[in-house]
Amino acid sequence: MKNSFLITVTVVTLRSRSQLLKDYPELNSYYEKLKDWQWRFGETPEFTHQMEEKFTWGHMDVNLDTHKGKVTNVKIFSDGLHPEMIEYLMEDLTGRDYTPESIYQGIEATKNKLPMIADYLDEFSRWLLVQIR
Repeated sequence: MKNSFLITVTVVTLRSRSQLLKDYPELNSYYEKLKDWQWRFGETPEFTHQMEEKFTWGHMDVNLDTHKGKVTNVKIFSDGLHPEMIEYLMEDLTGRDYTPESIYQGIEATKNKLPMIADYLDEFSRWLLVQIR
């Protein structure tokens, strides 16, 4: 008597996300809604993002109050030797979208006002953008 085996082969076809979304319009609609910045951040409740870092030029304690994806208030405490940098940062970050791009633009506005400490602001920018991603 011969031994016989039954082998079942299942073929799985992997499809790309775009192909899958084309095949299921209701899923595509839901995906489009969820990937939208306005839905992810524009509807968020009020919160404060508190961050601290010690740089060679001073300690920075940054508090960003946000509501519905906008920075509504900025408080920065620092022992650095450039109080005007703190004042300009608080002014230039308030009212911005809570996105890395918009925060970067705010820091660049401060940097344009204080070109003599552009290196400090570049270092601060790199750190802060990592924190809010």
